[in-house]
Amino acid sequence: MNYKITENYYFYFIILAIGIIIRLYYSNFESYWIDEQIAFFVSDPTLNLKETTIRSLNSDYSPLLYNVFLKVFFSIFGYSPDVGRYFSILVGFLSIILLAYISFSISKKRSVFIAIFLSSMNIYLISYSAETRAYSTIFLLSLVNIYLFFCVFIFKKKNKFFEIAFPFSVFLILLSHPFTSLIIISEIIFIFIQDLKKRKINYKYYTITFVTILLYVIIEHDYLKLLFSYNPPDFFVKNPDLVFFTNFYFDRFFGSKIMGYIFLFLLIFLLVKNKQKILNNKFYQFLLILLITIYLIPILYGLIINPVLKDKYIIFVLIPVILLISCLIFEIRNLKLRRLLIGLILISTITNQFFEIYNKKLSKPDFKSIFKKLNEQEVKNIAVITLDVNHEYMMDIEKKDPYRERDIIKNYIKNFDNIDKNFVFLNQEKIPTEFNSIWLICYEPIVDGKCEKNIRVNKNYKIKKEISSYQLTSYLLKK
Repeated sequence: MNYKITENYYFYFIILAIGIIIRLYYSNFESYWIDEQIAFFVSDPTLNLKETTIRSLNSDYSPLLYNVFLKVFFSIFGYSPDVGRYFSILVGFLSIILLAYISFSISKKRSVFIAIFLSSMNIYLISYSAETRAYSTIFLLSLVNIYLFFCVFIFKKKNKFFEIAFPFSVFLILLSHPFTSLIIISEIIFIFIQDLKKRKINYKYYTITFVTILLYVIIEHDYLKLLFSYNPPDFFVKNPDLVFFTNFYFDRFFGSKIMGYIFLFLLIFLLVKNKQKILNNKFYQFLLILLITIYLIPILYGLIINPVLKDKYIIFVLIPVILLISCLIFEIRNLKLRRLLIGLILISTITNQFFEIYNKKLSKPDFKSIFKKLNEQEVKNIAVITLDVNHEYMMDIEKKDPYRERDIIKNYIKNFDNIDKNFVFLNQEKIPTEFNSIWLICYEPIVDGKCEKNIRVNKNYKIKKEISSYQLTSYLLKK
């Protein structure tokens, strides 16, 4: 793959730079929400690997791999919420580069421009590149696996490195999230179809894949046991409805209903327009198989057993979507039509991004603002009220969980910089009585309105002042 990138490379760097700047803006715009606080808690670099594993299983209910990566990053660059966000930005940056390179490797044309543009400006990828959660990392590892699959089984690279790296990448994506098994299934289907055409079975591939999966099952036995025993509530994961089938999460993946329909219809149009090219091109065939598999299997599983499909669990579906759009658009010979479609992509994406930034509103608890305001107050004592649970579905899990929201939130807050206050953390509804005056913070997503009710009926204190920010309210109480 010794291809020369077009002379317009400086445009790529400009677009890439804009994408990074937007991600930095998003990362500084909001504080951590509870899931990010959990990831931060689990990835504490002062813990040994055993304790990290225990915390991951008992608090996060997610695979360990991301937490280990984050733990290493914290140990190098420091343990703070901002550093956690920077890790996701770095991963997002690498994803853009690799996706663009894969696109260029497939088409050997200017598709790299569209690939860089879409991956840099995609609102969904931006949001997870600015969040301390695993999904940006899952996306990057999926890209690595797909690239290595191309190298070994389509480019037919006779290189020991690729042959060793590919099964290792299979192992890593499985460790990153169980839904990445959809990528492996797609690869198996593709190889099986090729075997039927050649009338020759690739025993080496099936053996390596089977052994890798078996090793994963053995290592992640505890997590898989927990995963399959968990029955999510209806409000958390629902079966796909009519709305889903009209946009296939494209409204989420591209930032709005209008953008969702634009890109969904664009993808369908390009697939139909280039159907002959797809039939004669192994790259396009695999990407189409990948696209169908990622949607089809979770839907069938949800209808037959339990609903499991959520948009973030299949974040890697954007890989075949972006690659197919980026490459197939340059398969169109009609220059006017091609320019029209490219113009549609550029104008709609830039316009949507502008409105998204201009109308950006808080969606996570605004700890940064409220701590900044409280730092300016004379009263030094602050109590953070955190109830153990606020949903019934969490109750069953919490019985097995040695950690509480109190521990998780405490760990997050104590690692904030420049907070000159004395904190008390409570996991009950009772208000402390040992202080003459105290700021009481109600964390609404956790306490669910119970905090304020208790303050209003409390006879020991009177409310002297109130400071609010998104999902957080702080009351100054005096005896």
